[in-house]
Amino acid sequence: MGELIQNYGQLMDELLGGSIHPVQFQRFYLERFKREAFMEEPLFQILDALFGVVDAYCADAEIRKTLSETAINDSELYAEVRKARDRLTELESRDSQ
Repeated sequence: MGELIQNYGQLMDELLGGSIHPVQFQRFYLERFKREAFMEEPLFQILDALFGVVDAYCADAEIRKTLSETAINDSELYAEVRKARDRLTELESRDSQ
């Protein structure tokens, strides 16, 4: 589980640190998560919840207006990724004990 936590944590850190654009993060995250064959339940819960958020992200404000209230903007994406990153850090800490 440690390697998966590190891989997803790195991707989240790249977004939060400004190394990648939210649209790139969305593409990378969705593709990576869909390819996963198996992961343990605590990690799956964190990443699956984030999957829904990332899937709801829409960079274009005009398009977002035409979508339902479920579409989220950049600041909402960043906030949710930060929460997921914090949860990953907690899980990694428990996993290493």
